[in-house]
Amino acid sequence: MEQKFQPILILGLIIGGLSLLGWSEKWPAAAAEIQPDPSELSPPKLCEKVYLPYVSGGSGPEVISTPTNQGAVSCQHFADFDGDGFDDLVIGVPWEEIDGVINAGALNILRGGPNGITTLNDQIIHRNFPYYQGNLFNNDRFGTAVTTGDFDDDGYTDVAVGLPNRDVDGENNAGEIQVFYGSSIGISAIDQIYSQDGIIEGVVEAGDRFGAALVAGDFNGDGFDDLAIGVPGEAVGSLDGAGAVNIIFGTESGLDAAGDQIIVEDDLGILALSQENDGFGSSLEAADFDHDGYDELVIGVPGQVLGLGVTIDSAGAVYVVAGGANGPQQNDTQFWSQAGDIQGVEEDFDNFGRSLQIGDFNGDGYPDLAVGVPGESVGDIENAGALNILYGTTEGLDLIGNQIIVQDDLDGSLGSPITSETDDQFGWSMTAGDYNGDGYADLAVGSPFEDFGGPLADTGLVQVLYGSSGGLNLEGHDYLTQHNMAGVPGTAEAFDLFGMAVTTADINDDGYADLIVGSPGDRGPILDAVNAGTITVFPGTAGGVSVADSRRYSQGNLIDGIQDGEEVGDYFGYALP
Repeated sequence: MEQKFQPILILGLIIGGLSLLGWSEKWPAAAAEIQPDPSELSPPKLCEKVYLPYVSGGSGPEVISTPTNQGAVSCQHFADFDGDGFDDLVIGVPWEEIDGVINAGALNILRGGPNGITTLNDQIIHRNFPYYQGNLFNNDRFGTAVTTGDFDDDGYTDVAVGLPNRDVDGENNAGEIQVFYGSSIGISAIDQIYSQDGIIEGVVEAGDRFGAALVAGDFNGDGFDDLAIGVPGEAVGSLDGAGAVNIIFGTESGLDAAGDQIIVEDDLGILALSQENDGFGSSLEAADFDHDGYDELVIGVPGQVLGLGVTIDSAGAVYVVAGGANGPQQNDTQFWSQAGDIQGVEEDFDNFGRSLQIGDFNGDGYPDLAVGVPGESVGDIENAGALNILYGTTEGLDLIGNQIIVQDDLDGSLGSPITSETDDQFGWSMTAGDYNGDGYADLAVGSPFEDFGGPLADTGLVQVLYGSSGGLNLEGHDYLTQHNMAGVPGTAEAFDLFGMAVTTADINDDGYADLIVGSPGDRGPILDAVNAGTITVFPGTAGGVSVADSRRYSQGNLIDGIQDGEEVGDYFGYALP
């Protein structure tokens, strides 16, 4: 695996696993041949939940608060593993080498505090701890996907981790997940492992990639978060790569396989059926769009073929499956695509639904849905990327006021505008939170393949669109990059992939959400290790995300004390919840 030490091959590592979705033609053959994807100290501090982004811990009506004032905004809460009231961070490092096992993978857990991130009592988690289940194997890539939720409703956030490249029962890349539970001291010694090997519904098969996407939501309205697991390579009959989603329900003892579900596209009985290489379940989200006390499950199908009489390959689609007392209701489903439903035109390899994000962008108390379309062409500019925005109403998501946004639509308040360019893939990643504390959710959008001149290919960019009473505002947005931007730590380099992953947390509990940007191809700031990876934290302020107060973190930094060492090819920051 010495090849992984070459910076350019991160593209193959990350994109190769998307070849089922029609992306392989864009990348060099050598890269495409690589197949990975990429005792109680105090009671938990409770917080009223609001619909800014989706908030873990369930979203029934009894906890809904329309964000119309600063008091509501200060209740933003994301992932607090130790219940101290400060959000914590979990960072996937799927190419971490553990005790000589190549690409075994790991997680770093960093604690929040009044001054921001603190590494006091930080944790590194992998499968070579004696109190956790599982064994280490080459290329498991533990940490490829992560999500957070409170599966036992004890007030401490839990973590679910995907290992979609894990071999199970001799089947390559069948996939597995592992769940770790929060406590007063952070992530505890309690864990669970699930796969399709008889514990839950489904059959272990090569290439299923069980765990490639994860999301927590309370789909049956019982107050316990449930876990939805994407299986985008699942074969449905003879249709390879059609995809599926498994659901495991939360209880007072945590996740329990009793009553679990599996959903494939054929089960939904509406406009589309399972097709080969659809990748149903490649992305997932959850929110209670209609305020009935049950979260809906949002399923991205970026490989969906559309067209009447003409085949439009990998145009993409999104399903919204209603929640109910027994979980997702497969007979109550919405189907969204650019085929006449919403703004935009369906085209080959648009990959509508590659990324998904919930947020109340217009502050009316109803969740809205942002859909990433990273393969969208803008005029003749291929793979420039776009966003589609659907707004929530009393009846759930609706066509009224829907938007399509491309980079050309935005102005730059921190410098000159960024325009649509070939292969930017704007919309590759997204996260939401109220960064400026005005009561409207804002949306941060990653374009990790943004170039800044020939030598700076795939340096990366993140743009922040601010919410308003009219929805996402196209004026006054911010953009963030390591390229010639004063105050942003680090130096722009080719294949940094800044924005490959993004997430949100209120780390210092000041009522302003903070933006965290993963740059897995970044050189380490201590040893200059190629592709060691970094994250950068941009604090929220009344003026939005702060560049001046931003700070970069990496493994092995003696000042910050983050566990493990800075090593070539770890890709720290590849996955964020």
